Amino acid sequence: MSPGSDPAGTRQRVVLVGDPDWDTRTILLRALEHAGFLARAVESGDALLDAAAGDAPDLVIAEIYLRCRSGRCTVQCMKRDPVLRVIPVLVYTSRVLASDEQWAHEIGAEGFLMKPAWIEVLVAMVRDLIATREASARRDRFPEAPPGSRGEDRPRA
Repeated sequence: MSPGSDPAGTRQRVVLVGDPDWDTRTILLRALEHAGFLARAVESGDALLDAAAGDAPDLVIAEIYLRCRSGRCTVQCMKRDPVLRVIPVLVYTSRVLASDEQWAHEIGAEGFLMKPAWIEVLVAMVRDLIATREASARRDRFPEAPPGSRGEDRPRA
């Protein structure tokens, strides 16, 4: 089973990267594909929103400095959209202001990582964020039964 696949090995997880820098996009695409993910990259905020709406990725990696629409505005638009808001966002940025991490979490980004970061750390964070989203979706589909409804409080014979 590849790391980007589900437990049954039936579907590769899709990661959408939004970064204005060609070198960064290329490095991230190669690293994510090597880790078993299906990765796609765009360089502008508008393209990121269009691709997220069209591709339904499992996770978005967004730089704050995107073209056409800033990463800040792009993430805010995603988190306000009823369809896109469920997609986890990892803000991966070269900005070094401490307030950026706080901002990212305040608007709903699930992760924040400053450049440069070890690729292994980024890939591990991607895996964790996708796994957390999928676990949450399973809980939403199959809520836990109330205590005592499964018979765990009954004496055993």
